[in-house]
Amino acid sequence: MPSILSTFSEDLDFFSSEKVPFYIPEGFIKSLAFVKDATYTKLFDKNIFTFKLENGSFLKVEFTYYPLKNIEQPFLRNGILIDSFIDIV
Repeated sequence: MPSILSTFSEDLDFFSSEKVPFYIPEGFIKSLAFVKDATYTKLFDKNIFTFKLENGSFLKVEFTYYPLKNIEQPFLRNGILIDSFIDIV
């Protein structure tokens, strides 16, 4: 069985049980002072944003419609629902 420590991710992934129109996260992302440029791509139920930060680095953020039920109850931290470890892996 592969180790979770051996995985690498190049982006941030956010999942929602409801479809999120692209303009909602797009408006928020473009309002951030440290974002210098943003592009948007739609791939199936994925809203993918790639943006250039003021330090020249790039960050990819994906908002995906994921209507499946959680195995365990998510927990609330700083106003954000976070899935359990078992649901993330």
